[in-house]
Amino acid sequence: MRNPILFPAFVAAAVIALGPWTHATAAEPPAVPVLKGSYVYTQVKNCVKKAGVLDQESGTVVFNPQKGIYKTDGYSVSGDPLTLTQVTGKTVYSNTESTLTLGEFTFQAAYGKLQNGIATYLSAITVVGSCGYQIWFSRQ
Repeated sequence: MRNPILFPAFVAAAVIALGPWTHATAAEPPAVPVLKGSYVYTQVKNCVKKAGVLDQESGTVVFNPQKGIYKTDGYSVSGDPLTLTQVTGKTVYSNTESTLTLGEFTFQAAYGKLQNGIATYLSAITVVGSCGYQIWFSRQ
């Protein structure tokens, strides 16, 4: 199965909704945290119906909120025997105050500290089939 962060099967247009706020000023962050710029990420996959499944990824991801596109460049450890493979990808994303959608996969998200409305940290989790995926992002 493809990993959600790198190779979503369906690519659709994405719009980052900043959401309305009653009296916006330069000091107020947007209602929805913005994902912008370069982040380091780690993704872990755990499956309950497959014995011995190990799949981990680590690398960088760059979010472009104007285009709703993200790019990844990292490495994956998986297989038996374990192999290290470079992985890259580019597709659409969107987010709300509690979710992150990467291509067709929607994660429940928790944001860390915001700097000028931009998320500096994000943790997200989802289930695809019998596998759970958790991803951590830290802004650089």
